[in-house]
Amino acid sequence: TGLGRNILGRLAERATAAGFAVLAPTSYDYTWDAIRGVFAVDVAAIDEMLDETFTAVDVDPDRIYTWGFSDGATY
Repeated sequence: TGLGRNILGRLAERATAAGFAVLAPTSYDYTWDAIRGVFAVDVAAIDEMLDETFTAVDVDPDRIYTWGFSDGATY
């Protein structure tokens, strides 16, 4: 039930100072769909967000890191 904007709020200042872009999505429902046994709406939304991010930000493919907390770590 966490919100991406809450994580972003905790990371934004440090990420900016270090030169990182942060994508902090929120699940479509109360938790990520994979927890309910299917990769569906949330995966599609994350894919779209990644496409938008890679278009807007010059991303070095050798420096992509992922992190998840609790149910978000499923992805």
